[in-house]
Amino acid sequence: MKFLVFAGDLRQEYLAKRLKEMNHDVHLLSGKADAKEEKAYKRGIQELIRESDVLVLPTPSFTPEAMVRGSELSLAELSEDLHEGQIVFGSVIRKEYAHFLEQKGVKVHDMMASEEVAVRNAVATAEGAIAEAIGLTLSNLHDMNVLVIGYGRCGSVLAQKLKGLCREVCVSARRAEVCTKADVTGFRSVLQKDCEWERYNLIFNTVPAMVLREDEIVRVRKDCVIIDLASAPGGIDYESCEKLGITAKLCSALPGKYAPETSGTILAEEIERSIPCRK
Repeated sequence: MKFLVFAGDLRQEYLAKRLKEMNHDVHLLSGKADAKEEKAYKRGIQELIRESDVLVLPTPSFTPEAMVRGSELSLAELSEDLHEGQIVFGSVIRKEYAHFLEQKGVKVHDMMASEEVAVRNAVATAEGAIAEAIGLTLSNLHDMNVLVIGYGRCGSVLAQKLKGLCREVCVSARRAEVCTKADVTGFRSVLQKDCEWERYNLIFNTVPAMVLREDEIVRVRKDCVIIDLASAPGGIDYESCEKLGITAKLCSALPGKYAPETSGTILAEEIERSIPCRK
């Protein structure tokens, strides 16, 4: 099968390398072209799209403006050159985007919807989040009280990795059953509405929704560092943080930054598992 792997972060390079090791015919696109070469660049991509059996888009695949991330190609332009029988692999693809592509008779596979990918990716995200925290704080994690908001795939792995590093790790959630799950796995937990925000030196948010608004942020200590792992635009009121002088950072795509080889391999293996037939 012929694979076309779009440019992105380093994950795409390791993904392409692993697919080649699996004996696939792989073409890895370069990044954006210079303005004067843009037309020729697009024509070249269009030809490659038409000739390929499988397309692998970056992670995440599209910008908020519906452009293929890292390229000059729009969703509509991508769709023009697709044909029935092709497979498009991507990540964090909006439902309406997937439906738009599927109208051309292609199969769209969102790799981040895979439970196996999500669980394995949570490890890289957790390790990357800890690396970000070390870089942003002025004291040892060993001396800190830490709050992890959310106890899903990422939150549970992150809390476990922080447990041996910090003075105390507490899990916050909106639902009592989530707090109970954290309790029985050895963590102190608290409902978000009862959270003592001033208690923590470091806060990690793993919930993909607005969870830290101004009402909560005004109670956070001024030397606290907040690491937001939610998808853009994040779950933190950044304007309030800036106004109060609190350090808050949206840290997306951490697997691509801190573990691109592992993360690229995970995605390549998901692709290999998901191909319905091989030529």
